[in-house]
Amino acid sequence: MAADDRAPLDDHEAHLHAKLRDDVRSELIGRDSFIPVLVLMLGLLGLIILGPANGFTRAATAVLAVVVVLLTVQRARVKRSTRTWMDVIVVAFGSLAFAEVVVSTTTDTPTVVTFIGKTLLAFVVLMSVPAVLRRVLVSHKIDLNVLAGALVAYLLIGLFFALLYGAVSTVVDPFFAQLDDPAIADDTYFSFITIATVGYGDLSPAPGVPRSLAVLEAVIGQVFLVTIVARVVSNLGSERELPQIAELDGDDDAAVTPDDDDRPPAQA
Repeated sequence: MAADDRAPLDDHEAHLHAKLRDDVRSELIGRDSFIPVLVLMLGLLGLIILGPANGFTRAATAVLAVVVVLLTVQRARVKRSTRTWMDVIVVAFGSLAFAEVVVSTTTDTPTVVTFIGKTLLAFVVLMSVPAVLRRVLVSHKIDLNVLAGALVAYLLIGLFFALLYGAVSTVVDPFFAQLDDPAIADDTYFSFITIATVGYGDLSPAPGVPRSLAVLEAVIGQVFLVTIVARVVSNLGSERELPQIAELDGDDDAAVTPDDDDRPPAQA
């Protein structure tokens, strides 16, 4: 009799273990997981900072930035109709930015061409930020995946400003008070020093437009940390009730609750 009573408990424990294993796998490598995107984003920043200051690093940055944005949009459950035109714009603008890098490293390129190429890549990165933020804000469960999404958005904002600084420095000279010809690593270093508001040391913005952009990034970064990241961390592991919204990854006229696929099926 004791063995018969134990059997349902064993089945229940096995079911719980299987569900936990599936949940962990979904958070780490699921089709909606931002953790692989976060890892790829950190790799991209590592390439920029540690890579050689030449055309190869800029070209690789353009390619990886496009990949990161495409993955971010796909995992943010954007509507299919919206995702289609976003993918087209990302690939088109990313290709133009890559072409500008190739041309500028082989021939003398007019300043306006370099400015346009760098601006297009910055715009590509910026496009993905609203998508991932929406996914973070409408998630039913506050888990590690939501935290990873918030961190991805934070890093994307930093990368956007780094690319924007590179674009502006082609038409505003000098951009930095201590440096005349900054590389993409310098722009990235300065951007994340600014967004983290740790204080300037060996690199600071020149008066005018550079200083204004730095102030804007610092304000955005601090507001983001206080309102998004801190809120996610403080509510990690909790759930929240949300009204029905339009399906993020389906037909435009469908309406479901976010993370509907994560909820248990209704009992008959």
